Amino acid sequence: MIRYFKGEAYGVNLSLLCGEVVPGNGAKPHTHAYDELFVIHSGRGRYTIRQDTLEAGPGDIVVIPAGVPHEFVSVGTEPLRQTSVHSSPVFEGTQFASNPESSPP
Repeated sequence: MIRYFKGEAYGVNLSLLCGEVVPGNGAKPHTHAYDELFVIHSGRGRYTIRQDTLEAGPGDIVVIPAGVPHEFVSVGTEPLRQTSVHSSPVFEGTQFASNPESSPP
């Protein structure tokens, strides 16, 4: 289940995605023209930012600067519950078919 808050509808410069991601699922490589951060509530996620990979769990915050290729996958045995904060009134992004470092932005 994913819930969306689109700031544009309320005149604010933030949008949120609150959701639960089952193990093995996640987001493919992509970028945003704005900053994004993830607040992890429960479960674990593996985040690849550029070519660096880190694992995050409850209470962790993962920061993605604007224009930086990133992806994530839910790992472990329980769903990853997180809130994704987008510093934009709308959700916009560019997906990559393969390795984001070799794809044009």
